[in-house]
Amino acid sequence: MRKRLILLFVFAVLCIIGLRIIPNDSNDPHIQIMNGEIRLSVNADDKNIVLSPWLDEESGIYYFFMPSFVKNRQIITGMWNKPVLNWKENEVYEIKVSYDGQIISYPVSFMKSSTISSIYINTESGSMDAIHADKEYAESGDILIITASGNTEYEGNLERISGRGNTSWSYAKKPYSIKLAESQKLCGLQKGRKWILLPVWREGNKMNTKVLFDIASAAGLQYTPESTWVDLYLNNEYVGIYLLSESVSVSGGRVEITDLEDENELCNPDLVQAVWFEENNAKGYELSNNPENISGGYLIEKDLEAYYKEEKVGFVTNSGANFTITAPQHASREQVNYIKDYVQNIENLLSEKSEDADKYIDIDSFSAKYLIDEISLNFDTNITSMYFYKERDDDLLYAGPVWDYDSALGECNAGYAEGWFVDYNNSILDRNSELMWYSQLYEYDTFQKSVRKQYKILLPYLREMLDNTIDLYANSIVDSVAMDNVRWKNEDVDKPGNYEDFQNNVRYLKYFLSARLNWLNNRLGVSNYNFRWSGTGEMHEVVFMNGDSIVESIQVKDGETLEELPYLEEEKYWGWYFEYNNEKYRAQLPILEDTVLYAREKD
Repeated sequence: MRKRLILLFVFAVLCIIGLRIIPNDSNDPHIQIMNGEIRLSVNADDKNIVLSPWLDEESGIYYFFMPSFVKNRQIITGMWNKPVLNWKENEVYEIKVSYDGQIISYPVSFMKSSTISSIYINTESGSMDAIHADKEYAESGDILIITASGNTEYEGNLERISGRGNTSWSYAKKPYSIKLAESQKLCGLQKGRKWILLPVWREGNKMNTKVLFDIASAAGLQYTPESTWVDLYLNNEYVGIYLLSESVSVSGGRVEITDLEDENELCNPDLVQAVWFEENNAKGYELSNNPENISGGYLIEKDLEAYYKEEKVGFVTNSGANFTITAPQHASREQVNYIKDYVQNIENLLSEKSEDADKYIDIDSFSAKYLIDEISLNFDTNITSMYFYKERDDDLLYAGPVWDYDSALGECNAGYAEGWFVDYNNSILDRNSELMWYSQLYEYDTFQKSVRKQYKILLPYLREMLDNTIDLYANSIVDSVAMDNVRWKNEDVDKPGNYEDFQNNVRYLKYFLSARLNWLNNRLGVSNYNFRWSGTGEMHEVVFMNGDSIVESIQVKDGETLEELPYLEEEKYWGWYFEYNNEKYRAQLPILEDTVLYAREKD
């Protein structure tokens, strides 16, 4: 009797304490209460990982986003490692837990990734608030990477995590830069210390950047960043699918040219105390000593004027083109003037259409980079994220590495070109008075021949990309994209993609690429390749709304475009806009799903 009373007393105490003390010895995910909050505990490779839920404030549902290594659909929800909940997608479960003598009820839903690795970063403060408040602020922490099979790929100290990007930093889902304590391979990518976590926010298919990096690599562009998708968790909270990418930086395994920054440090022990200068369209640092040879290496970026003004090192050419010097970071006055004069000479030769231009430009890298920008119709071309590098004792300037393609492949619904069928040797895409290098290079027979030669070599790879690779990629990330779409569904500004459905954004990618490549085939005189795309034959309803009134409702076959739209007064309306993402409809967008277009007033 006494033994029975003791057991009842222990059970009562456990109920009062709640689930905090329950060990998770099982491989099944385990609901717990920690500090009065519901949590999900998962195990992988002898490591216990605690996941915080995301609360959808509109519905009141707590979502648990589980990593791919969780292989079963059983979740332990009660005392003594039972009872077991067999969860299903799109189901909401009422989880009741005991805490401090009270029964708390949580409406919970579960989602799970399937094939990609997961990255767990915990900051020293346990919060991302300070980083999100200041892009330049950095914190240390720790990082853990678990593969889809449940193996620990890397675990160690994180030297720093900070924000990055320009326009992309303004979005709800943030990009990050991380630096490891030591150089490592991550997720099968090339070894390095500096890495970028891209949110692929504007990409409805989450594939544009990855696809174009792959094409650039196939085109032979040196130092193209390797990349792969991951599920990212920050301080136990799921923040979405990210593209883990190598950084564009001068270091081993990245842009492998002479590291002038290292040499500047050796020559100037007080480098961090160097005085900054800005004059005569050049800015950098006053250094007491320079390395003996300052002819390289330099990594420079053609940048938007507003972004250039925020940087410490760079120069402006006579035509008004802004170049940030990415490396060396503490370029001396002499180094800034050297690379400034070098680039100005190239600009002068191109402007004069001099035959000597190819003595200073690597034609093959420039033609390959041109092809990537041409195929993708990259909106940022000649504006920003245009990288070039020069090695020591090498007279040539090389194009690359490629970077920043979230405004490419028809993703950016901008008015800069009403049609896709423009090319970058056309003045329609020139920016103010800045010299458009592609336009000038296209005047050279050597450049045109290199473009055609490389394009023909690339065509089989592009066919494989359209026929197989894109679908393989889509299948590998579809579950993670579904989690990401739920996590960020309440963000109404700048919604990603032209379509609500992920698979339709994937279909649109293939639609755009097929149309763009067929046009390029015709312009470049390639007759033996034809890329086909066809709709499903399904009918979709397109509704035109003006305020609360339906102006018209029509049926449109899948894959067809709207050539004629209901009349709107130009003085009063901007045009017809998608209800989904508030972007203007243009005739190059096929109808792939039921769609609502609204009349947008000019006020």
